[in-house]
Amino acid sequence: MDFPVQIQNVLSTRSWCLLQNHIDNEPWFRNNSDYDPKLGLSWTHRDKQSPVYYDVGVTMSLRVRKYLKRKLKIVKIHVNGQTMGQMSNFHQDSCWDDVWTCVLFTSPSWNTNHGGEFTTYDPIQERYKSVSYIPNTAALFPANWDHRGAPPLIPDAGMRTSLAVTFCAAEIEKEFLEAHPNLAGFANYG
Repeated sequence: MDFPVQIQNVLSTRSWCLLQNHIDNEPWFRNNSDYDPKLGLSWTHRDKQSPVYYDVGVTMSLRVRKYLKRKLKIVKIHVNGQTMGQMSNFHQDSCWDDVWTCVLFTSPSWNTNHGGEFTTYDPIQERYKSVSYIPNTAALFPANWDHRGAPPLIPDAGMRTSLAVTFCAAEIEKEFLEAHPNLAGFANYG
């Protein structure tokens, strides 16, 4: 399979509106980092185990299963917001095989001229691949690939938001969660 897979129209209109309402009404905190706080901060929500996020995660899981043809378990949900100048660094969501992340672009309206593209490094083809930031579109890729989201290029663009759901293959869930006990709370869903 050629990653990243771009999945369009991930959520129904109803689910999209519920997610937008939650994102708009939940307070944002500038304490999110790409796994190393020295590399810069962006915005996030504190309640990453919200039922709204799990509903979206389950929907994403069903969409992702069509591509991977595997039974999956949600092991992490991450909310991210970036404003102009908040560069993110390339990072991995996991070092494990059989773990994937699907990043949903959640800003309700976005002009692609304002940046925000998502980039992965494909270690097999040894090249960078980008997906334009389009609302209600997702990028699916192996979680052990380097990746990053670009910030908005102009202040008027507002905040670039995304919801990342990380899945592991169901057959490695127990072993994965034993190695990552801090993620056990996410595993009750999906």
